[in-house]
Amino acid sequence: MVAAPTPLVPYAYTVMGEVPQKQAQDAASVAAKLSQAGRKEDLLPYLDTMATDDASAEQAAQVIALIASTTPNLLTGHVPRLIPLLYAEREAISTVGATCLEALTKEAPAKVAKHLDKLREGFDRASSTARDGTIRILVGLCRASVVYQHRVIDLLDRALAEVDDHTLVDWARLMLPSLKGEPHFQARERVTSRLATLSSKPAAAELAEFLGVRLGQA
Repeated sequence: MVAAPTPLVPYAYTVMGEVPQKQAQDAASVAAKLSQAGRKEDLLPYLDTMATDDASAEQAAQVIALIASTTPNLLTGHVPRLIPLLYAEREAISTVGATCLEALTKEAPAKVAKHLDKLREGFDRASSTARDGTIRILVGLCRASVVYQHRVIDLLDRALAEVDDHTLVDWARLMLPSLKGEPHFQARERVTSRLATLSSKPAAAELAEFLGVRLGQA
């Protein structure tokens, strides 16, 4: 039988400056108890709460985020529930969904890779937060195995072609060190081809430095 979630500090409890700190302390306490118990099924109420419009959704997300950073193995059976959370309207929920899935690319990459089709399908309709999260998840899979690199390079290449200047720099720094062989060459070619077209001079200078080239000579 799945235990009911431990209540967190209600949002209605307002004392100047104390709510965020108190919530964080409470979430840490709950996460510690869940980690110590080590039962994957105990996370279900928190994941279900994250999927609602309740005020407690973001508080539940705090607990799950801490689990992802301390005992991600407890999340290995919950990938199907985490994928929809990646596309949640609330940015905080989407961010935690991405954080969990990224952590699982290290813990159980095959379980995440089973849902590559959903990640592909969701990318075009995703918010900027979910898109960034998706890229980090895909890069996590690339780090796990070169096999995944060949399966996702087409989406990574398209993402690099379409993204804004400043995010291009961030994604290039994230992707290129994680790719090998032909996928690395393809991604680097895409980034290099965009260098001369960047409207932001600071972004162009930062990207050129990262690539080890001079502006105008890419």
